[in-house]
Amino acid sequence: MKSVHVTGIDTVQWIEVEKPQAGPADVLLAMKACGICGSDAMYAHVGGILPRQGATPLGHEPAAEVIEVGSTVEGIAVGDHVVIDTMAFSDGLLGSGGAQGALSEFVVVRDAEVGRQLRVIPRHIPWEVAALNEPMAVALHAVNRTKPTSGNKVVIFGAGPIGLGAVLGYRRQGVGSIVVVDILPARLETAKKIGADAVINSAEENVGERLVELHGDASSMLTPGVRPGTDIYLDAAGVPAIPETVTSIAKHGATYGIVATHKRPRRAQLRQHAHHRAEHRLLHGLPDRDLRGHR
Repeated sequence: MKSVHVTGIDTVQWIEVEKPQAGPADVLLAMKACGICGSDAMYAHVGGILPRQGATPLGHEPAAEVIEVGSTVEGIAVGDHVVIDTMAFSDGLLGSGGAQGALSEFVVVRDAEVGRQLRVIPRHIPWEVAALNEPMAVALHAVNRTKPTSGNKVVIFGAGPIGLGAVLGYRRQGVGSIVVVDILPARLETAKKIGADAVINSAEENVGERLVELHGDASSMLTPGVRPGTDIYLDAAGVPAIPETVTSIAKHGATYGIVATHKRPRRAQLRQHAHHRAEHRLLHGLPDRDLRGHR
């Protein structure tokens, strides 16, 4: 079968690999759709992930159809449509350095359990929509980890799938204001359509000054200068300027969450943040409760 692998630095190829075989406790899936994550681009940029550098299968945002069910597996049938928890495989991750990737024709789920690695979905859901399950779960997990409360003022950097998913998540949590920052007008328009209260084009506007207009002025003798009243900053873009922006404008007690993948190391002014008592959280991955759509 064909499978997408990172075969070298900045090199991705379709290669031929052996089709996996299902045993009595396994489920064989035909991949129907799979998103491409920012982390996939990072894996390609560095030539793959050890111990499979130079031969790293890609893909961890799939939707699939069941084509074979082992004799001891219960609760699932051939023809079922499923989404997958790619972090719950008994033999390692699916994609992200695992032995299999979802950008393949077929994937086998070893020791399959419905509700652990697999969740059956209604057949009317388009494959491309079903494949959004994983990035939306990542977005919801990021939202939950920043611990929003009713009335909080939030800014999201990046209006890609994770950032837009965070808009939906924060709106569901009942925050007071959601602002989205990006440089692409079409993405900003989408953010407004799905629930953002305001948007900022950072290529044309000063983010700090605009946030002061939208979220109020929280400057004080302790934190002088441009200090918006923003309670939560969520980085869903991975752009180098974002940590610098947040460290320079965050008010006393603000929360800064990072769900994006940054390709290069960045120096953070932690002394400044300690002075402001700002809280940092790294928000990658997802627990199963968020994959299942629970708070």
